[in-house]
Amino acid sequence: EEEEEEEVFTTTEEPTTTYPPAGPCTYSAIYQTTFNGNKLLKTVSVKSPSECFAACYALGCRSANLYSAGTCDLFKDALIDYRRPDVVGFQHGAVYFDGIQCQGPPKVVESP
Repeated sequence: EEEEEEEVFTTTEEPTTTYPPAGPCTYSAIYQTTFNGNKLLKTVSVKSPSECFAACYALGCRSANLYSAGTCDLFKDALIDYRRPDVVGFQHGAVYFDGIQCQGPPKVVESP
């Protein structure tokens, strides 16, 4: 008799925090990959990659995993900190953003 695996997905509603826009960001993206760093800052619920970058900028992260399910893991460490292949893994529907640097929101100059 053949066993059939069934995937069960559960979701919990977590309060969402809105972070100010991070402005233009530069990064490297590795698709279908996740980073397993040691310095996880926070996991946040997001609706878009820009919300992930805004949270990253606000919390001072260096890298992030973005999942298609709408979550973003923010890390204080990055792939460059490790010289081993075991800190990254394949994950369908995920993107690892490395070396994230954002300029921040545009400065508002008030005229006298």
